[in-house]
Amino acid sequence: MLSGPVMLIVVTRLGLRSWLRFPAFVRSTRAVNAQMESSQGLLDSGFHFEFPHHFWTMTAWKDEASMRLFRNSGAHLEAMRLIGKLAKNASTLTFTSGEMPVWKDVKCRVRSSPETRHFTYESVSS
Repeated sequence: MLSGPVMLIVVTRLGLRSWLRFPAFVRSTRAVNAQMESSQGLLDSGFHFEFPHHFWTMTAWKDEASMRLFRNSGAHLEAMRLIGKLAKNASTLTFTSGEMPVWKDVKCRVRSSPETRHFTYESVSS
């Protein structure tokens, strides 16, 4: 049984191409976080590092329209344009929940769900 209002959960996992890309990744992440802080409809968010080079994000939204407005604009849109330079792979999963899930459960779900979308990026030059 759900413990609260249903929210849209979006989870991403990004495999950094190289530690040389880390400074650009941090700059992009800071800009996205600033955008996220002022986004209407954001209910919660989390960030997790998985050694040696994977970064996870999880956001909870009041509805799909709010999430799409954030995703398709500003710093986040720019980050999506840069992803091939920064990452060698990425995965994303969207689902509904009555509470913010815990990381252990989310990781298992992303890795096992047929709904997860996986992306691999060809090597690109700076």
